[in-house]
Amino acid sequence: DGRLKSQIPLKVYSSNRRTRKLLGADSYNQLIIKCREKFNLHDYEEDNIKVVLYDDGMEVDSDSFLFLDPNTSIMILQGNEI
Repeated sequence: DGRLKSQIPLKVYSSNRRTRKLLGADSYNQLIIKCREKFNLHDYEEDNIKVVLYDDGMEVDSDSFLFLDPNTSIMILQGNEI
């Protein structure tokens, strides 16, 4: 219908917790693309990147992304951290 999907603001942490970014995404795929760019993860394919909730490590995927509240803290894992 031409309307923009609203982006969910998310607090994204690197696995070592040294880098933090506030990112907006309207889909899981867009989140992964932005994380690859902002966290310099260009060497990792999308299937080698995993998103988990910061609090309890529960995995976030394309289905559960839709249920995230604004400002949810998540962590990005890559490569051997998965």
